[in-house]
Amino acid sequence: MRAEPRATGAMVWTLLDQPHADVLHAMLRQAGMPGARAVFRSDDDLVSLLRAPELAEDLQLSGGAV
Repeated sequence: MRAEPRATGAMVWTLLDQPHADVLHAMLRQAGMPGARAVFRSDDDLVSLLRAPELAEDLQLSGGAV
């Protein structure tokens, strides 16, 4: 279930502001690396969310890469 567009925009704006942007960038990078499950304590839902193309789209990341 996706949030309302207005709420999503507010969340994205918050995540892209400092200091959240640095933490988010590090989490996105780690989620794509081997051993992501260990880093995120086997939280498969979190790893899946961080790898989701929809998240990259909401954050307006080119090609989903960070």
